[in-house]
Amino acid sequence: DLAVLYSGDKVDRVGVAPSNVTEDEFLDHYYEPDERKSDELIYDSNKDNDFSVIAHSKKGKITLIENIDQL
Repeated sequence: DLAVLYSGDKVDRVGVAPSNVTEDEFLDHYYEPDERKSDELIYDSNKDNDFSVIAHSKKGKITLIENIDQL
């Protein structure tokens, strides 16, 4: 599923909203994050590509994966 956040009538952010994927299942397919903050898995190992990937979780389930500007 796709998640779309609007600001007024313009798209502000887009992400992937997986259904029923646990953090453990996610980590079985992807490596350990570079950083963890609360309910966020942060992937930001390449400082030269101008973006970071954040996987948000709630109660052990991945709720949103988004590509954001470099942290």
